Amino acid sequence: MRFFSIILITSIFFGCSDKEQVQTFKYVSIDANVSIDNNISNPKELITVYKKYWEAASSGDLNATYAMELPYLNFIKSLQWYRDFKQNDKHGYKVTMLKMNADKNDNEIAYVRSNYKSKVMDVNLTEKWILINTDWYHYYRQSLLPPAPKPIRAKIQ
Repeated sequence: MRFFSIILITSIFFGCSDKEQVQTFKYVSIDANVSIDNNISNPKELITVYKKYWEAASSGDLNATYAMELPYLNFIKSLQWYRDFKQNDKHGYKVTMLKMNADKNDNEIAYVRSNYKSKVMDVNLTEKWILINTDWYHYYRQSLLPPAPKPIRAKIQ
């Protein structure tokens, strides 16, 4: 009996160790037929960051997603603003990468076509990712800056 207890404890210990070392993305997948443009700089890194971003987003880890947004966001809006703004995002959705292509004029800008599936919607979306130095960042589409002022038209008499 003691021998089986030792085996059980050992298998639990080593089983937990293996699970901690293997990172899984249960809400994110890459379509088997995904087309990846050869002109993208470091597409493997982009896939890795994409998975981390959407896994964090789908589990509600806004600290992690905020860190993966373009760095200018940190200067314009605080983490607290970001968290307040995104707090109503639904969690537990699944995102599947369908296509990656480079901007026609800049291989450090990538457009990622994905399928976003939740209990209430199933849509395809295209996101922009930008390579800065060696890191890919998500382009946050929300307009964070006030709109440009309208030009003043003076009446000429």
